[in-house]
Amino acid sequence: MMKYLFIRDTIFATIAAFLIIAAFKFIPLNLHIFDPVKAAFSDIQFNDLAFSKIKKEEKFDENIIIINVDTAKRKDIARLLTTVSNCNVSVIGMDVLFLDSSTSNMADRMLGNVMNSTPNLVVAEKLIWVKGKPLVQNYYVSEAHNTGYANFIGEEKGVIRSYSPFEKDSLVVHKSFTSAIMEMADINNYHALEKRDNEIELINYKRSTENYMVFDWLDVLDNKVDAALLKNKIVLLGYIDNTGFNIADKHYTPLNKDFIHKKVPDMDGVIIHANILSMIMANQFIHKMPNWLNFLLAVFLTYLHIAIFVNYYINNHKWLHVRFIDIVAIQFLLSIIFISVGISLLRLNYYFDFTLPLYAIMLSLYVLYFYEGFTNWIKKKYNFKTIFSHSNH
Repeated sequence: MMKYLFIRDTIFATIAAFLIIAAFKFIPLNLHIFDPVKAAFSDIQFNDLAFSKIKKEEKFDENIIIINVDTAKRKDIARLLTTVSNCNVSVIGMDVLFLDSSTSNMADRMLGNVMNSTPNLVVAEKLIWVKGKPLVQNYYVSEAHNTGYANFIGEEKGVIRSYSPFEKDSLVVHKSFTSAIMEMADINNYHALEKRDNEIELINYKRSTENYMVFDWLDVLDNKVDAALLKNKIVLLGYIDNTGFNIADKHYTPLNKDFIHKKVPDMDGVIIHANILSMIMANQFIHKMPNWLNFLLAVFLTYLHIAIFVNYYINNHKWLHVRFIDIVAIQFLLSIIFISVGISLLRLNYYFDFTLPLYAIMLSLYVLYFYEGFTNWIKKKYNFKTIFSHSNH
């Protein structure tokens, strides 16, 4: 096998494997025959298994209280803010996007006045970059003392695996919703987040809705919730969907029970923010391998695998079809090993994504068939030299 490590065909076949992956992932093919393949390559990361099956924490995070404002109007939220503020909470985070005025000017003024008189309130906003310049969307931007953008990375169509703690332009540093909350709740943890200096942080998902203390806004206003429960806590106001039909602020996450074909979004935005806050407060950040190193390891592992297959392809080609099941079994075993290693590392909060080498290895045998046909064609046409022209078949 060693002699096939340093031949041109092994290098070209490895490149072909990654080009095919890129084609399925990025090129908008309209051939329906490729739909299942493109779906498989669209937004799957095998480390999601670690979150959905292993990393999930069953105990409550008692530092965070969530109030569901599902049907509350602006005047109701104003009353709710006053009630919660009187409970001596640490910070109130309002994960409700007010992008324009309501039908009631009185309700707008009422809510704006309460925001202005609540110094420990952080209001969510939407941050959009237009031609390299930030555009902040928040109707109450002049009334709120503290704001933070609630955008997630990949929220338009994909699985929410990461977020941006800070967004910088030439004039100012914009804080995310959770960063702004943490700055007020615990300055030491906030500085720890700053010192990491990561443009993107992976979210260490550990809890679903049932692992946070959630109350309905009406129960809080009706004094059915003990004020002592809220004292010195981070209180988040947001939408919780209890019906399964209101998915306006619901997203796909690695905790989704459907690993491949995620049919229904599984987590409300306010719960994602709660997971981020839990991660920061527990100092349980995920340490991600740099993308360049991840790619180099993927290329190296795929290159070794293709060298083995080239050896088998050249010297045992007549038995290749008979032993096809054995080869698939080897690929499956390698997949299990890679996934297991990735999950084990993630349990220790170290992230290495084996998805790319897994895809390349699963495609490698088919790539060799394609590569042999292609190289023999250009050999006849351009006298291209290839080792496959000397194979015994």
